[in-house]
Amino acid sequence: MAAAAQDGTVVVADSENSRLRKVDRDRAVSTIAGDGIAGPPAPGLFEDLALRCHLNHPQGVAIDGDGNVVLSDLDNRCVRMLSPAGAITTLGGGAAR
Repeated sequence: MAAAAQDGTVVVADSENSRLRKVDRDRAVSTIAGDGIAGPPAPGLFEDLALRCHLNHPQGVAIDGDGNVVLSDLDNRCVRMLSPAGAITTLGGGAAR
């Protein structure tokens, strides 16, 4: 799944690698969330920097008007939000058991 941002970049859920990727207007690809380890979020609602977080088969992606990326973290059974500053939070749901 992918979503386009207002600046023309595209955010892609790289499910098999447990990461979110950004494709810029020049087609350069970078990782914006996920450390590549499929696993549960850290305890608490705030996990820290998105590049160090565990995602577990991310799926649906949307971008709001403020540039926040909202994603379905499928196998963790939760909805998460990545801020433009690079912080990730769990909005609802719970980790896989």
